Amino acid sequence: MKSMIEAQKIQEIVKKSRQVLIVDDIPENLQLLSTILNQNGIEISFATSGKQALELLSYSLPDLILLDVSMPEMDGFEVCKRIKLNENTSHIPVIFLTAKNQSADIIQGFEVGAADYVSKPFNSMELLARVCNHIEFKQSKELIIQKNLQLNELNVTKDKFFSIIAHDLKNPFGAILGLTEILKMDLNEMSKEEIGESISQLNSASKQIYSLLENLLNWAMTQTGKIISNPEKIDLHFLLNDLVKLNSTMVSEKKLVVFNQIKQNTFVFADTEMVKTIFRNLLNNAIKYSHAKGIISFSAKWQRDGFVDIVVADNGIGISEIDQQNLFKIGFSHIKTGTNNEIGTGLGLILCKEFVEKNNGKIIVESELGKGSKFIVSLKEK
Repeated sequence: MKSMIEAQKIQEIVKKSRQVLIVDDIPENLQLLSTILNQNGIEISFATSGKQALELLSYSLPDLILLDVSMPEMDGFEVCKRIKLNENTSHIPVIFLTAKNQSADIIQGFEVGAADYVSKPFNSMELLARVCNHIEFKQSKELIIQKNLQLNELNVTKDKFFSIIAHDLKNPFGAILGLTEILKMDLNEMSKEEIGESISQLNSASKQIYSLLENLLNWAMTQTGKIISNPEKIDLHFLLNDLVKLNSTMVSEKKLVVFNQIKQNTFVFADTEMVKTIFRNLLNNAIKYSHAKGIISFSAKWQRDGFVDIVVADNGIGISEIDQQNLFKIGFSHIKTGTNNEIGTGLGLILCKEFVEKNNGKIIVESELGKGSKFIVSLKEK
């Protein structure tokens, strides 16, 4: 019964494995080991010398290496030593399989980095069990590393979330509280112009909060996988015209000129609400970082691969090369005020990237400090 359980365990492990590299200069040994491993569902590759093994490892990484010690030119100890010194191969478990079974040989094998040491002649089931156990351990270790990376990403996401709540929501709320306090205390003494200016500032701060909360909600939903893309045919001309109208107050305040050069019947196949969010954020950024009387434009270019490149361009303050490299990364801070001291969190661009990728597209930026920026969004035409 116990042997049956062990056999089942081995079969479960080998289903997950990819490849074992056998290094031995004797063809009969290679044939025997290949038969044992292949019969149990393990793929193999082989090398007849240490030099050949190192060459193979330069472009193909196995799950495990079975390595003989006594080989011409370069013995197994030296091969193992070089494998462990190479950061690309150091994680691969090495099992020595050799007739050299003296204590000094075994100790030397472990000193150069071997995971295990099996003496010839060997028992086939014992060798297979050792191979499978080391592969399972390697895969478990890789899974732990992957999970740790995911946890680190979640921590970065959490930190970004709390940073936005603590800093970026506080500022517009502070403005609202301050303005309402002034109105409460001095309303009877204020002129119509002063009241109108205060109301305009309240409206602007409220819009900032609403936009930020909308981005936060959408972003939170993407992190939990609750947003699903429902692609449909979208006429970009009308969608962008509507977005410009919604932002007409901010455009007017800076006396900006917005050109929609995308003609009617320019279609993309994507989720409408996600596309609205993408270009709402890109337009808001263009407005935010444009100088008074600046120019913003939308244009489109068809690509041969069935994608449409939609370009949002401005002649504003531009973005440094260093910031461009990290612009869409959650772990980097891009908090920057606009030309009228508008709040900027960087969250909108991160959300843009996630939504573009959910629609099988891509987004890039081209920018130069002092000359403006171009955000290019590629979406499927059909």
